[in-house]
Amino acid sequence: MSGTTIILILLVGAGGLWWLRSAMANAAQTARLIGMKEAADSLVMGIAHHYETDGHPPAVVRVLSEMQTAVEAKSDPKAQADLYRQHAYKLGDAMGQECVDVGKRGRKLEYR
Repeated sequence: MSGTTIILILLVGAGGLWWLRSAMANAAQTARLIGMKEAADSLVMGIAHHYETDGHPPAVVRVLSEMQTAVEAKSDPKAQADLYRQHAYKLGDAMGQECVDVGKRGRKLEYR
């Protein structure tokens, strides 16, 4: 075998390994994104019964629609996962505040 053939084989092998690594990383990011979406859906369903009367309150609906719009605007799974994480804080805050408000209204608590 000539030196050129060996170099060509090494380059093709290195390219194949790079492609395989890239494909595996993309699959992992996509799986992570799917998991984050399922977790967010489960949280919303699990916590909603603490404040829900006739659907979600406006603050929660606003955050959910912002999250969906922001994630759909990106095509990169890593960017989408980052947006889910960022909006999860806002969603938790809105849901928590609504739970507190329902508790205050139901028990007529007075805070000093």
